[in-house]
Amino acid sequence: MFIKKTTLFAFFVSFSFVALLATLPATSSNLQLRQNEIFVAEFTKNEESIVTGRVTFVAENPCKVTIKFYEGFTEPEPNNYQFFLNNQDISTQAIQNLIINPPETYTTEFEIDKTLCEKLDGKPFVIKHKNDQIGKATIVSVE
Repeated sequence: MFIKKTTLFAFFVSFSFVALLATLPATSSNLQLRQNEIFVAEFTKNEESIVTGRVTFVAENPCKVTIKFYEGFTEPEPNNYQFFLNNQDISTQAIQNLIINPPETYTTEFEIDKTLCEKLDGKPFVIKHKNDQIGKATIVSVE
């Protein structure tokens, strides 16, 4: 009788352990690999740019863009600036929430179509003020 109870107890313990394991997630969300590519355009003063700052792209769906500039913005009206990603005008999205406190901008985030963020490595990002180029930087991938 003792052997039957011990066997039955061992069976229930084993079954409970298996049931507990079955309820655990296959992988922890903290351990999943990041699938999104990140790109940056660093603006420094040079012959093509009076602007200093950074544009960061996170290639998700939609693509997330963060801009922050420290120098080069001479007036507070966002509608007088244009932003070009690889010759594509993204000004509408970029200036939607843009706040300019000359000579800098506040950090601004916006979204663009994911297709614009494909194969960005080596592509230009250009800023214009009233159609005059004030900034140009090359986009690079962040490892």
